[in-house]
Amino acid sequence: MKVLLMTLQNAPPGLDYERDKRFSKAFKDLVAACLVKDPKKRPTSEKLLKHAFFKHARSTDYLSRTILEGLAPLGERFSRLKEKEAALLVQNKALYEDKEQLSQQEYIRGISEWNFNLEDLKRQAAMFRISVLGSRG
Repeated sequence: MKVLLMTLQNAPPGLDYERDKRFSKAFKDLVAACLVKDPKKRPTSEKLLKHAFFKHARSTDYLSRTILEGLAPLGERFSRLKEKEAALLVQNKALYEDKEQLSQQEYIRGISEWNFNLEDLKRQAAMFRISVLGSRG
């Protein structure tokens, strides 16, 4: 609830212009326009597409060549990801089994230290009955 209230009261988020000097002026303007609190004052998608940031953007061919260059085919990347996931599951299972075994060992060690003397237990039960009966009378 506090976060919602702060969102309404505080200024909208934005880029840290001192720290983020690597961003172009067009990008900073675009982000600032999109983060206006009042939705009615925000640019429409049509206006955004006409913004300088998108007008001066590189072609899709350039982007696909640059970004996808050297990237393994999707099927290959998916297979590698599945292999890593399987290895991680095996590792997690081994860790869990180790923890479970340690827990069982501690449990068994704790139980083995229990020492029940039947005569002592009978004496304690008798004393308990006497104290309960004595407190009633």
